[in-house]
Amino acid sequence: FLNRGSHCSSITGEKLTESQVCRAVDWALGKLSLSLGAFTLAPCWDDALPYYRLLIERSNLASREQAIRLARLVDAALCCLNTEYENKRQTLRLGPVRLTWVRPGSWQEFCRRRLEQTGGTIEQYKHPCLVNDLGFAARIAVEQELTADDFATAYAEAIGLSDAELVL
Repeated sequence: FLNRGSHCSSITGEKLTESQVCRAVDWALGKLSLSLGAFTLAPCWDDALPYYRLLIERSNLASREQAIRLARLVDAALCCLNTEYENKRQTLRLGPVRLTWVRPGSWQEFCRRRLEQTGGTIEQYKHPCLVNDLGFAARIAVEQELTADDFATAYAEAIGLSDAELVL
């Protein structure tokens, strides 16, 4: 029963699984020689282009550039692991993963609230690495989301274009 129910998410038919998300994040972290505490990938509906948010605590990354690289690598890994995700990305029905910083302590607070709701113990708690709830990010204390413009500017800088030369 791997990848059933709450362990899957699909905004546009891509059917991401939690195991794919964990593999993608682990691979990206390895490429960047980084480690993370907790993270969650959450769907975000946008009428122009829906996407997934990678929510992490800001203290887990040293810089905005590192955050952008992590999000781009996770997105690339998801394309390799899930052909439907890759197809939705290539046909512009799904936007790239965007990194969202949550306030320090947000995951501890989330765990505490979840345990209160379920009546479970800390030993029974498993942090969700993927959720299928479009409203999830609204219930977490978000500090900042890196936008599509942040990613476009970082890409332009990487290939040597000025903002004036960058046309989206």
